[in-house]
Amino acid sequence: MVIIGGTSGMVLATAKTLLDGGARVVGTGRSKEGLESPQEQIGNDAIVVSSDAGSLTDLHTLASRLKSEFDSLDKRTEEDVHHLLGFRLA
Repeated sequence: MVIIGGTSGMVLATAKTLLDGGARVVGTGRSKEGLESPQEQIGNDAIVVSSDAGSLTDLHTLASRLKSEFDSLDKRTEEDVHHLLGFRLA
């Protein structure tokens, strides 16, 4: 599961919940300086990388990293995420 902006707040909590449910999680944040704390909070079971969703260069770099880390990626819908979390996000 790739979570854009998954380094703070509710999105970080969602990443933790998904990890607890057995998902493999990649969280992204724009600033490299802000990634250490989320990585410590999530643990080594998740990958936290610097990537700006507004930058095509960063998105290409992220895609290359995902290809190297995962054998395959499944497309998940919002409904799948609700099922994994066990509740709906507002």
